[in-house]
Amino acid sequence: MYDVDDFFNHPDHRMYIKYESFYLTPKVFYFLCEAKSIYNMIEAAKANRPAIEGVIPEIEDLFEGGMPEDMFKQMVGRMVKFILRDFGCFPREKIPTLKRKNNIFKSGLKYTYDASRAIRKIKVHYEIV
Repeated sequence: MYDVDDFFNHPDHRMYIKYESFYLTPKVFYFLCEAKSIYNMIEAAKANRPAIEGVIPEIEDLFEGGMPEDMFKQMVGRMVKFILRDFGCFPREKIPTLKRKNNIFKSGLKYTYDASRAIRKIKVHYEIV
């Protein structure tokens, strides 16, 4: 799907280049690229909530070593935007306070979901076990 280099090679993301070699950067990026993560972020967007709220617990687990710098958190938000665009999610407005309690993110972007503009789709499989 995407490679972390695709993110850093985009002209809008060059300001985050100092994090390219940081050990958490690829972990966060590839986690956000997982189908389940994308699905959860889209569902948050459909519920009129910031997309990042769909993956906050998992992101917090990645940062168990402590709080990242503000600029790293902004980069995570840009990664979300970069990934979700092909799935029909487009930024709408910034929410200053997230509903979902967490220790990392204080704000997040709300997205408009438009399935007709999606280049890629998520396919959900249900299974009874």
